[in-house]
Amino acid sequence: MAVNLTEKRNNTRMPAAYPAQVADRAGKLISHGRTTNISESGMLVICNQPVRKNFPTEVTLTVMVPGTSEKDVLHNSKRAVRYLCRVARIRKLGQLVGLGLEFVEKSP
Repeated sequence: MAVNLTEKRNNTRMPAAYPAQVADRAGKLISHGRTTNISESGMLVICNQPVRKNFPTEVTLTVMVPGTSEKDVLHNSKRAVRYLCRVARIRKLGQLVGLGLEFVEKSP
């Protein structure tokens, strides 16, 4: 029996552990979580709240990333980065939930 070890993904994933919030398109908070990896096309977010049955197909993802200026670094300041995302997959991970999110557009 042959085993296929080729990668199906088009973009390389890199580790990225940042606090995140997932909300519906109206801005209603769905879950808090933490990013685990990022690629050019999307991000995996691990959430600590159960996912509701009527989970939306598009969500707003807010990720808190470190600031970029020297002052930000000295004061451990964070900035919010927002993306409109398509929900590519939802996977139960014990008591946690993994959300595979595909970037649709970056919000201002």
